[in-house]
Amino acid sequence: FEKMLYDNAQLVSLYCLAYQVYKAPEFKKVVTQTLDFVRRELRDNSGFFYASLDADSEGEEGRFYVWKKDELRLLLKDDYALFSAYYNVNSNGYWENGNYILLRTMTDKAFAEAHAIGVDELRKMVERWQTVLLEHREKRVRPMLDHKILTSWNAMMGSAFLNAYLVFNDEEYLQIALKNALNIEQHVLGESGDLMHSFTNGAPKIDGYLEDYAHVLRFFIRLFQFTGQDKWLHKAQTILRFVNLNFWDEEKEMFTFNHQEGAVFITHHYEVYDNVIPCSNGVMAQNLWIMGKISGNGNWMEQSLKMTRKQMNGFADQFNGLTSWGVLAMLHLEPSYELVVTGPHAKKQLHEISQEYLPDVQPVLSTQESNAEILQHRFSKHQTQFFVCTNRVCQMPVASWVEARKLMGK
Repeated sequence: FEKMLYDNAQLVSLYCLAYQVYKAPEFKKVVTQTLDFVRRELRDNSGFFYASLDADSEGEEGRFYVWKKDELRLLLKDDYALFSAYYNVNSNGYWENGNYILLRTMTDKAFAEAHAIGVDELRKMVERWQTVLLEHREKRVRPMLDHKILTSWNAMMGSAFLNAYLVFNDEEYLQIALKNALNIEQHVLGESGDLMHSFTNGAPKIDGYLEDYAHVLRFFIRLFQFTGQDKWLHKAQTILRFVNLNFWDEEKEMFTFNHQEGAVFITHHYEVYDNVIPCSNGVMAQNLWIMGKISGNGNWMEQSLKMTRKQMNGFADQFNGLTSWGVLAMLHLEPSYELVVTGPHAKKQLHEISQEYLPDVQPVLSTQESNAEILQHRFSKHQTQFFVCTNRVCQMPVASWVEARKLMGK
């Protein structure tokens, strides 16, 4: 019942990818409803995101979120029978003490067919049910809100809004992501690329950990890729240089979790196994790979490869804890592409491309002249062009996504 910011961020990003693969309306619904929840419950007025909502209220776990049958009958009236079937108000959804969790086990299409109603009609009913229950739930005693603002978790949620913007072309999602990035830049990021771990009660606190640097880097890189704003690439490069200078252990070929000159209680820790969020070294190695691809620094690509090779020895025996490295190994081993889209309609084209799941393609957008190496001398205000590149070597531009796909063999 506890609502964690990092869980919701990962949920959104996962369902964005799932929608690209399957185009299932229900996957889009998960994204939009989750982001609605985050905006309603976990976003402060400045554009930062809070850490979590407690599981307990009035001394009871889940009290705010569960329902009794009589309560549902009173609220839903004639719709109760269909509602209870849709949400498993039965032994499947039973929690404890006469309370039920609203739990779905069928798709809308399958449920509608089983109950001889139209899918659109069902979805309208579900929206009505949810509105009724949400209004009633607002009268309950709310769980406590954890007001901590954690840098890494904020960057993860910023990336989630950015991913949703890319796939569903909702400009508001982009503005929320940009506001969050500006907050990180203004309140927890130093000029040299150093980060603070949290921003609480109006003040930054605690030197940043590798986790903070890894997820902010990923967020800023994607902002550059999906907006073409050079600023975010420059910020990412500054942060990456700071991390390499202050966290890299040349002997172990890994990053320490703490700043090497910071306070360390026993010994340096090297986070290499995924847990509730991907491990910080795995995310950093992915960042190095992408930054090498789009900024022309072969040393970063080589550094990423060293880190990945080091972890592959234990991959077969410890697969669950090394999935970040597995993803990265595939990127290193299989052919991959940088896709530069420039020109007056580049933004529209990027959204079209993003309707597909293309894990081996790193898109970069530009709607204006840019000094970034991958974008230099590739912009024309008169036409939209597609440059297909491999390891920063680009083919001659083509005028359509269809032609670019052919160059990549897709």
